[in-house]
Formats: sequence, structure tokens, C-alpha cells
Amino acid sequence: MPLTSCSGLPVTEEQLKEVATESGVLSIPDDFLTLEFRDECEHIIPDNDTIKPDEWKDAYMYLKQNFTLSV
Repeated sequence: MPLTSCSGLPVTEEQLKEVATESGVLSIPDDFLTLEFRDECEHIIPDNDTIKPDEWKDAYMYLKQNFTLSV
């Protein structure tokens, strides 16, 4: 069993699977955003696949400043 480190705490794959199952996170749909919410995000930032890792903070701030839906 390979170990995965989480903040210095060794965790096995089996333990991760057990926690995921118990939490119910595996039964949540992959796309948890409403269509309206996703459309608004993609309208503001249409090419999110091209954002580089060091640009995500600025992209998030831009999205937050320009988001018009009430959530």
C-alpha cells in the first residue's frame, strides 16, 4: 500500500477511499455548478484553459469583480 502524505501525516490509499466513501463526496456529480453560473463564468473568462498557474489569482479576482449573478 503506497502512502500519501497530507501535511506530514501518512495516509494510505485505503484510508483515503474509506474517507471518500464515508463522506459521500463520491456521489456528488462532477459538475456541481448550475448551467447559469457556469455560463456567466465562461462569459467573463471564455478561455479559462489558457490561464497559467501564476495567473489564476488575478483571473479569480477579475471574475469576482465582474460577476453579475446573485448567488
